[in-house]
Amino acid sequence: MVARLRPRHHILVMTPKRSNGGVWTPMISPKEGMSKMRKRNITGLVLAAAFVGSLITVVPALALESVWLVDSVNPTSQQEVDSESTATGFSFADMKGGIFGEETELLCFGTGLGTVGPGKEDRIQSITTTSCETMKGICGEPRVEAVNLPWLTSVELIGASFYDDLVSTISGKMVGYSVICNKLVEDKCEAALERVLLENGSGGTVNAVSSSADANQPKENCSRGGEGAGILNGTNIVLSVGGLTIAVSEG
Repeated sequence: MVARLRPRHHILVMTPKRSNGGVWTPMISPKEGMSKMRKRNITGLVLAAAFVGSLITVVPALALESVWLVDSVNPTSQQEVDSESTATGFSFADMKGGIFGEETELLCFGTGLGTVGPGKEDRIQSITTTSCETMKGICGEPRVEAVNLPWLTSVELIGASFYDDLVSTISGKMVGYSVICNKLVEDKCEAALERVLLENGSGGTVNAVSSSADANQPKENCSRGGEGAGILNGTNIVLSVGGLTIAVSEG
């Protein structure tokens, strides 16, 4: 005859142990005690991981500012620069600027003076048109003059591209230009905010690009053509007067 051993159940063992108050208290079996200790350890690890994770997620990202660089550093003061139109010139058009509402366009060449820095700001002090040609419409002795100078500008990053936002420093005035034909102002195109694309060029220069195809560049309102009729196309090359390199950068 073979004796069968019954399995032991370690649930509660009523061992006669007295507490300090002299009351009989049950004891937890060794197996159950180890199980509870493991659960407490696991719970502690989870809470610790969650705490560390919360510390990581609440640290704010540092926002970088778009800035001008002069000789690869952010200048601490304004640095004088000048600009000049490229060989293809700069186009000023009013889509409804003609006598009968037809498009008018002048192609001009010129130069400008201003400053860049410190930080994201720059300033356009003067713009001089050296020559203009009538491309569309009728305009004798064509000339273009910038209005409400000086203009204050600020570099910003839109998507992956740098832009320069232009506003007038004169309270209540807008940036823009006047079209002069036969020594008379025939049209004026303005905007509360103008924006040009900035591209770092070769040789330590920056290209300021105006394009009517760029959705980030607002169109101007013209005295003849009306709202959104004024469009600009062309590139000005910005370079340091002192022969230093300039660029735009993030941070």
